[in-house]
Amino acid sequence: MDQTKPIPFWPLLVIGVILIGTFCGSSAQELNDEAHRIMSTWMLKNCEVGHEKDRHLEAGLMKWKGQLEPAFLMALDKGPNAERIADVETRAAQLFEERQKLLERGEGLGLSKEDMAVAKKMTRQDFIKREREAFILRYKSQAVAGLGLIGGPRAREALRKVANDKASPLRGSAEQAIKNLPKE
Repeated sequence: MDQTKPIPFWPLLVIGVILIGTFCGSSAQELNDEAHRIMSTWMLKNCEVGHEKDRHLEAGLMKWKGQLEPAFLMALDKGPNAERIADVETRAAQLFEERQKLLERGEGLGLSKEDMAVAKKMTRQDFIKREREAFILRYKSQAVAGLGLIGGPRAREALRKVANDKASPLRGSAEQAIKNLPKE
């Protein structure tokens, strides 16, 4: 039995709680207020498309693409800052405790006995590590998607580099982002 099988609602809850109003601190200081708000919103955005707010957000990205390209490149390269990661780890530890209480109760979770047994075996350390890694990957994936929308020579170069890296977990995201690049 695969012990890394995710329980779907935990990662989303952690990401939602931690990310509200924040993103990579060092690049935030280089952006004006509107560009910072747009990037922060983008980094929180889920992957649904076709909504009115998405078109508005994408228009904002294009408006500030000159400022946002270096910020997205930094987010892709460095990921979230240590403070954001520490926040995720703290919240993940809290969620682990809440999760353990729910698992002990065992009612209404919709898990089979086998899945319940696997979930109960997960250690606190493994849970926190999984949440931290998921957060970092999602954060970098949002940076890749942002680069794919705004384009720019450095964005194109970075996306090609990731798309050509067969070991990168972001390879598929980069390939899709390249397809979304504005025409030169």
